[in-house]
Amino acid sequence: MHQILTNKISIKQSLAAVTLAGLLTVGVAGTAFAAPSDPGAASSDTPAGQTQAQTQTQTQTQTQDRAAHRGVRREAIKAAAQAAASTIGVDVAELRAAVKGGQTVGAFAESKGVSADSVVTAVVEVLNGRIDQAVTDGKVDEARAAKVKERVPEFAQRLVNTVPKRFQTSG
Repeated sequence: MHQILTNKISIKQSLAAVTLAGLLTVGVAGTAFAAPSDPGAASSDTPAGQTQAQTQTQTQTQTQDRAAHRGVRREAIKAAAQAAASTIGVDVAELRAAVKGGQTVGAFAESKGVSADSVVTAVVEVLNGRIDQAVTDGKVDEARAAKVKERVPEFAQRLVNTVPKRFQTSG
């Protein structure tokens, strides 16, 4: 009985693999058929004056920029959370639990006897320090750093005084 079930599963897997291979072949052939005969030629889908390769490179660059921005934002949030937790006098896990429970960082700080404004100030100082270090390391030019620094206080206020949407309770 076990042999029959194993054979049925193998047959099903083989059939699925053959079907997938066929679909991929048809898809590749369809893509090749739809592609212009001259790969450097501009198509109707590309902006005027750009080749398809230039448009593809531009799209890849934009995707990489978005991914890099997400990474930088994630690191900024981590640094801000560490600064907030340190200022409040708790570890990051305790702060995270309070925020997941629906409290703002500011309300949690107040419950521990620390003003929300002092947490905002600490977050701003840490993030500005990180930006300055990025300029020193040559990762960011000074003009871009100045623009980002303008937004840091508002980011810190929002971080300290609002609950992220994913942790807000409905009702």
